[in-house]
Amino acid sequence: MGFMDKLAAAATKAIDKADAALAAQQQQHQPPQGAPPPPQVIAQPGVITQQQQGAAPQQWVQPGAPVPAPAPARQGGYAPPTIYQVAQPPPPPPMIQQPPPPPPPQCPSFFSPQQAIPVAGPPPPPPPPFPAAAVPRPLAAPGGGPPAPPRRKKALLVGVAYFNTQSHLRGTINDVQCLCFLLKNRFGFEDENIVMLRDDDPRPAFQPTYLNIQNACRWLTGDARAGDSLFFSFSGHGSQLPDPLGEEADGMDETILPVDHKRAGQIRDTQLNQWLVAPLPAGATLHVVVDSCHSGTVLDLPYSITWGPSGAPAWSQVGHRGTAGGVAFHFSACSDHQTAADTNRLAGDASTGAATFCFIHAIETFGVNQTYATLLAHMDEVLRSLGKTSITPASGGQQAIGAAAPLALGLALGPVGLLAGMALGGQVSRGKASHQKPVLNCSAPLDIHRMTLSL
Repeated sequence: MGFMDKLAAAATKAIDKADAALAAQQQQHQPPQGAPPPPQVIAQPGVITQQQQGAAPQQWVQPGAPVPAPAPARQGGYAPPTIYQVAQPPPPPPMIQQPPPPPPPQCPSFFSPQQAIPVAGPPPPPPPPFPAAAVPRPLAAPGGGPPAPPRRKKALLVGVAYFNTQSHLRGTINDVQCLCFLLKNRFGFEDENIVMLRDDDPRPAFQPTYLNIQNACRWLTGDARAGDSLFFSFSGHGSQLPDPLGEEADGMDETILPVDHKRAGQIRDTQLNQWLVAPLPAGATLHVVVDSCHSGTVLDLPYSITWGPSGAPAWSQVGHRGTAGGVAFHFSACSDHQTAADTNRLAGDASTGAATFCFIHAIETFGVNQTYATLLAHMDEVLRSLGKTSITPASGGQQAIGAAAPLALGLALGPVGLLAGMALGGQVSRGKASHQKPVLNCSAPLDIHRMTLSL
């Protein structure tokens, strides 16, 4: 046998010996007959089990993907264990962020300056309750309809002192404060329904400017309805301007002067009528107190009280501008050709307008249930008792009183309230002293001897 034959025979013997040893090893690890099979290992994704250690690298399978079949084992080689993938539930869908609901639409308030008023200290005590018999009960509408809406009470009080000017007035701020107290304590008005425009208020929205007075008047009457009781007052300078429409008997429009009158102009009686009187609906009532010079017909109401020889009041038609069905009453400090005075009778050293003092004094003294004729008579009586006078120009009020006269008139006649309307006109006219007489105007010739005050 040659060398190559010996080498091949040795290799064959070595292979047979290796195969026999492998077979003996496999037989040694075989489980006995009837024994349960070894548990299968369920491997989690990405986790290497002890059986896998030393095995061939496995291909990564995504969770839920089909498991590939195991490769056939090589005869006599190591067969890697089968790996079962645990199906993972699909991830939840992403949360869709719902946009927040839009805010409810905000209705713009036409004029609500009370929102800016800070509340200082505890709230005021409620007004005393009315007697049960005096509380009106709502009546059903004809045909069994719903009852009338509750009565609302709103007030606008304007006081202009014209600080740091030659036209400064001392009593106008006190007028609005005293009227506010009267409305709350005698007629049940509430703070949130009372607006005061005063030039001592640092807030721009509460300055008695032309525009603020106009907006506040529209706040007062803009949403008026049947049953409402509305109140307006003005304390400040009054004057007259030529009537461009030719409607005034004396050819002059009566005016009130806002704090910015030199820039924005005066407010005419026709404008006040448009803002306050014309929108007044049926069933609503408006009361107005104007304490200024030349204020007799400053609202252009169609009927005015005149005093006969016997002293009894009677209606006289002086215009044609009425309401939209409501009733308007206007108490003025004096007639169109007169000026108004101040007094300190109401609060000692503090001044108020004489007409405002008389209006408050008559109600505080004689009660809230007096008739309109009685109230007017009491105002006139108190004005007479004050001993105040006013200057009546010879032209019947058609000429304004000059700016140089106030000092001399104040020295001669007393309170500087006589300056109202004097520092805003042209030349001074000589006149005679006459009693300041209050005037009552109305939108209809009502029976003021029977009608009681209905604020």
